Amino acid sequence: MASRLDWSSVVGQKFGELTILSLEGRDFASKMRVKCQCSCGTQTTVRYNNLQGRTTSCGHVIREKTAVRNTIHGLSKHPDFQVWVDMNKRCHGSNPNFTKNYKDRGIFVCSQWRHDPAQFFNDMGPRPRGMTLERVNNAKGYSPDNCAWVPMKTQQNNKRTNIFLEFQGVRMTISQWAQAVGMSKSTLSFRLNKGMSVEEALTKPIDTSRSRRKGNLESALNDIFNERAAA
Repeated sequence: MASRLDWSSVVGQKFGELTILSLEGRDFASKMRVKCQCSCGTQTTVRYNNLQGRTTSCGHVIREKTAVRNTIHGLSKHPDFQVWVDMNKRCHGSNPNFTKNYKDRGIFVCSQWRHDPAQFFNDMGPRPRGMTLERVNNAKGYSPDNCAWVPMKTQQNNKRTNIFLEFQGVRMTISQWAQAVGMSKSTLSFRLNKGMSVEEALTKPIDTSRSRRKGNLESALNDIFNERAAA
């Protein structure tokens, strides 16, 4: 036979968002009623047995979730809504391909954007044509101070998986170096994989003269140095 509950011991117990403050006597069905303090500050009286699973707050949690759902549904036609959805999927979804690159690295969506697409749209402003969402610092999550609209090529150059080459004080991705000297990325990668030095890989001629290849490299470096000096 189960022992009877000592009702004086339930005061102070916590169930979800509710903490029991006092006993309020039995109702018409002889069920013990208790007064509880919700985490939001509201006090409410409920049946004690309902605290075992059905009742976990004064109702504010359900109201907040309903408000979020209504807000999200109302903004689903916004042109950048899918950007917000994809951002959350990457950081908070269960896809293992995303998990290892985001959740496992501590990359999450900030609290003000997590459930509020309107705040995301307001902070980021309209997405310019041809732009994509990018984190300024890839080691940090999605937040107003770490996100910007950038060209797709800029985002591709900022990927963690990119391989960078440094030559004469200039550090760029393989794709950027190939474009700078007028060479395909596959050719430059092939040369490096064969063991060529960075200088040889960038200057060795293909079908053009060596002087022309060197001229392309020198011209590219001059342009980069001039841009940095003007910045």
